[in-house]
Amino acid sequence: MERRELILLFIHDYTTELSIAPTFREVGGGVGLKSPATVHEHLTVLKDEGVITYIEKSSRTLRLTDKGKKRVANLKDGEKWRT
Repeated sequence: MERRELILLFIHDYTTELSIAPTFREVGGGVGLKSPATVHEHLTVLKDEGVITYIEKSSRTLRLTDKGKKRVANLKDGEKWRT
């Protein structure tokens, strides 16, 4: 699974379990990235793809878009087939 797919799944699971959005730092910790710049780079690409949204320099504003929710559902369906 690609790193960005792991990030999407992490955002989904974190938000579902805790009812709040993760911080960029929490995303990094959740998927094994230590550099905040690398986390920001991945999140920027995901935002450009239209699967997440967030407000720059604002904490806990990460959200999956409808397109992102569909991608997560597809990823989770794929996991079921692999097991």
